[in-house]
Amino acid sequence: MYTLFFIFTTMNKKELKKLMPEKHVFCPFAKYILDSELDIYRDFIKFNENNIALELNKIEKRFNETKNLFVANNAPYEYFEILEENFESNHDKLNSKYLINLRNSQVIMLYSYLEINLKKGCDNFSKWHDKEYRLNDLNGFNDFDKVKKFLKKSMSIKIADLEPEWSFLNNIRLLRNVIVHSHGVINRDDVSKFEKFSTNRFEIIEREEKLELMIIKSNFLFEIMDNIQLLFEKINELEKDNLKKGII
Repeated sequence: MYTLFFIFTTMNKKELKKLMPEKHVFCPFAKYILDSELDIYRDFIKFNENNIALELNKIEKRFNETKNLFVANNAPYEYFEILEENFESNHDKLNSKYLINLRNSQVIMLYSYLEINLKKGCDNFSKWHDKEYRLNDLNGFNDFDKVKKFLKKSMSIKIADLEPEWSFLNNIRLLRNVIVHSHGVINRDDVSKFEKFSTNRFEIIEREEKLELMIIKSNFLFEIMDNIQLLFEKINELEKDNLKKGII
């Protein structure tokens, strides 16, 4: 998906100045653009969650109807065993495997959206203000760390002023890394990193001698989007304030 931020970064400086005469270019029109783009993700998540819920209802309805039919016709006990095994298998597939994979993939999707637009914002700022360096020229442990350095060095924005959203989204980065690099399996030594953050968001369950992440509620995904929105709005406001003060 090409975001509107992408469109801004493909413009040259002259085109940017026509569009954004006030010079706050890191995340222009942050509230309106993010509202629109994140609404698409919200609708997508709701659509998938609703479809799984509908399928679960269908499975449960078929199970109950077939069970009642067996009872009415005095079906052999073996029929009930087979029916229950099939029901449990199909129910687990949807309610566990499908749902886990779906929600995990959406964490990856949302973090990618965040990271892409943070990087584009830094490049917007560098382009406008004729900086000698871009984000990728900075040293850092990862792109998130580079953005932190860029905000401080180039825009005089303290990370403390972006809390609690910054720390929340950094935890999403760590969560995303576990999903991408180890298919949601957590090393036992790393469990303590997630325990506090996981409360009411995801569970760490033991299955087949492995510790796996399980996002228990889709509300967590909406919480991620709310934090992305708030982070960009804060950066936007701090950029405008610092421009007025003449410190950037």
